[in-house]
Order: sequence, then C-alpha cells, then structure tokens
Amino acid sequence: MADGSGYDIVEIDTVLLGDLVNIGLVAPQFINSRSQADWHAAANMAVHINHAIYGFPHLLCTYFLFTRDEQIAAASTIDQLITALGDIPSEDYRLVGNMNSSWDLSLLWINSYQESSESPVDAAAYAVHGYTKSSFENMLKLTGLCNRSRGENHCLDGTFKKYSYMPTVLFKENKTAAMFSFSEKLFSVLKDGSLADYNNIKLIPLPIGTAHNQPLFFTDALVFRRNMSDDMLNASRLFAEFMGTPRMQAAIVGSGDKPGSIPRYLLPMSKSAYDDPLLVNNRFYQTYFRNLTGFPFPTVGLLNTRKQLQTAILDYIGYTKINSNTNSSTSSSITPVYEGFGKNLLTDIWTLINALIVFN
Repeated sequence: MADGSGYDIVEIDTVLLGDLVNIGLVAPQFINSRSQADWHAAANMAVHINHAIYGFPHLLCTYFLFTRDEQIAAASTIDQLITALGDIPSEDYRLVGNMNSSWDLSLLWINSYQESSESPVDAAAYAVHGYTKSSFENMLKLTGLCNRSRGENHCLDGTFKKYSYMPTVLFKENKTAAMFSFSEKLFSVLKDGSLADYNNIKLIPLPIGTAHNQPLFFTDALVFRRNMSDDMLNASRLFAEFMGTPRMQAAIVGSGDKPGSIPRYLLPMSKSAYDDPLLVNNRFYQTYFRNLTGFPFPTVGLLNTRKQLQTAILDYIGYTKINSNTNSSTSSSITPVYEGFGKNLLTDIWTLINALIVFN
C-alpha cells in the first residue's frame, strides 16, 4: 500500500489505526466539516491521531448486556451485576458469551479498567501501557458469572468460540439470564422471534467496572492508501462521504435494501441517522442506542500486547488455556459484522444505492 499498490480503500477497526499510521500505510484525510459535525463523538476521537484525521468513520460497535430481567438491566457496576445474576454457580446459565480470545479478553478488561476509573478520558489508553495485576479483579468476577455448578465455564473453555451461535440460541430460548455481545446479535435473536421479545429484551452497556457504566466503542473506518492519483483520491472521498450520509447509514443498519425485514442492528456513526424513517420508530435504536456516549478503545498498542494481556489475565483468574487459538478475533472489524448483509459487500452496497434511488 505505501508504494502506491494494493487496495485503494480498506475498512478497518480503529484499534489497529495507530499501528497502521506508525508504519506509514494510511494517509491523512481532509474531511468536510459539515459531515464531521454529524459524527458520533467516539467515532470522531477514534480517527484522530496527532491532530490529523486518518479515516472516515463508518459504523460503531460496543459490548452490550442482553437480558429480559428488570433487575439485571438496572445494574451499572460489576458488583451490582453479580447481585442481580447471583454469585453461586448452578446448573443454569447465568451469563453467556465468548471470552476465549486474546482480543475479547483484553478488550473486556480495558473496558472494565475504564469503567473503574474516576478519570475515564485517558484511562483506556493508559490501560494498554501501564497496569497492575490487581486491575484484573473485575475480570475474575466477570468470568466467574459464567461458571456452572459442574465446573464448566463455556465462556472460557472454547465452547462458545467453536459454536459461536450457541450463546445466541441459549438467550433466544430463555436458557440463560443474560448474554453479552455486540448489538448486531439482536438480528439473530429477533429473526423469526416473537413480538414479546421485541418488547421485553433490554440492552445496556456491559457493566464490568466499579465506578460507572459508560461504554468504550469500536469504530469501523474507511482508510485510504498513500500515493493515490488525484482522480482516485477524489472518487474515494466521494464514496466515503456518501457511505457516511445519514440516509445511507440508516439504510445499512436498518436493512433498507430489504423492505419489510428487521434491522441489522448495527450502530450508525451518523447522529442524524436515528431520525431516518427506517430507525425513528424502532424501540432499540431510540431507547438503547441513540443517546449512548462514551470513548473509543485505544487505537495503538493492542495488536502487540493482547496475547500478553490474555496470558496475564488468565493467570490472575487461575484459568489454564487448553488448545486455545489466540489468533482468532471477535473484534468488530474481523468478525463478520454484516450479519445478514450478504457475502459480497460491493454487491450489497449497489443494491442499497439502487434501493435509495427508488425510495427517493
């Protein structure tokens, strides 16, 4: 890419952005200030490095707690969550979700670190570069909520990693009190589901800290290679700006290409997208997503420290990995985020564009 070859535009998770900037792979951008004013604050922060903008935000993502229980949904700290779910393992599942990943375990810990800090603005960035093992205590508590009375912990032992659909099925069938995952899992939970679930399921940012419950966000962003021709650069900017317009954002997350279908429940980075007809009457977008505030995950350093962090956390909680493939990732840019979006992104984008032309 740095020599002018390769893909012109790539969508990445900004947890990698700083590392790519440091090795000179992506170019800084000049952004229309009017477009930038519509960006979610966390997305805006995520693409800024050293006072320059290195990407066009596209979608947001964060860890949510899914539940049907009012008391569980009222939790704002890890201790309140333990009280609501119960602190004694039983045959039943209390909490389900995958932690058998060097990405997820490290990112969940960073989230807990930030939610336990009295100065949350810089806490997430500091967490990657300076921490004490005592900060892993919340992870001990969180992983303990996955324990069952037979000694099983499917969050850590690879079961939920191998059978990635299993947590969703357990939650959909009311076989667990709560599930943690990204918002797009709602697509699978509500697909062919009951109206009662649409009305009763509650989502809150995953409460895993001790001070407050304010999420950290992943941001998927479009980045450009260096040394583009002027024509290619202008075309790329027009494409990226179009993908960030409120109508296009709403069409992507709200299944605008498939009239009558349920939303994909991805999070738009455009604040105005929530006013679009596709989203304005949706309970989840208006009640749980619209007013979320928070900070971005760190944009540099995690790539080279995640495995070390995973080992340190597992050592602290006393869990030994068995046949764990730590190279896999459930970060929003590496997991198939476009659940139900189709396998060919460009084809689906053209479908959306044509649908918008017809709609208008």
